[in-house]
Amino acid sequence: MRDRDCELVKAAKNDYAVVHRLMPEKTCDEAFLTAVCYHYQQAIEKLLKALIGNSGNQYEYTHDISKLCYKCEQCKIALPGELDLFATTLTDWEAKTRYNSSICATIKQLSLAEKIYNELLLLLDGNASKKSTTERIDAF
Repeated sequence: MRDRDCELVKAAKNDYAVVHRLMPEKTCDEAFLTAVCYHYQQAIEKLLKALIGNSGNQYEYTHDISKLCYKCEQCKIALPGELDLFATTLTDWEAKTRYNSSICATIKQLSLAEKIYNELLLLLDGNASKKSTTERIDAF
C-alpha cells in the first residue's frame, strides 16, 4: 500500500476513534451527535479513497460518497451493498455539520455507518493481504 493510502487509513482510524470517544451515551446531546456523524462520514470517505488508491487508481478530491462509490465501481472494487443506498446520507452528514449546528441521525443510521466502516476496513485489509503478506493494515 502506498504511503498516501496508509495515511488515509490512519486518518480514518483517528476519525473512528473520535466516534467511539463520543458514543454511545453522548449521542443524545446534539453537539456530540453532530461530531459523531461528521467523523463517521470522514472515516468512510478516507477508507474509500484508500481503496481506490490501493487499486492503483487516482481518487477525486471530493467529500461526495456517491462519487467515490462510483469510482470504486469503475475500479472493480466490490463495496458493501448498503453503502450505495446510504451514500447520500453520509455526504449530507459531512456538508450539513460544517454549516449547521445540528443534524438528525437515528441509532439505526449510526449502526449502519459502523457496519460500513468495519466492512471497508476488512476489505482494505484483505486487499493489502493479497498484494503483500508482510504489509498489514494493523501495522498502522
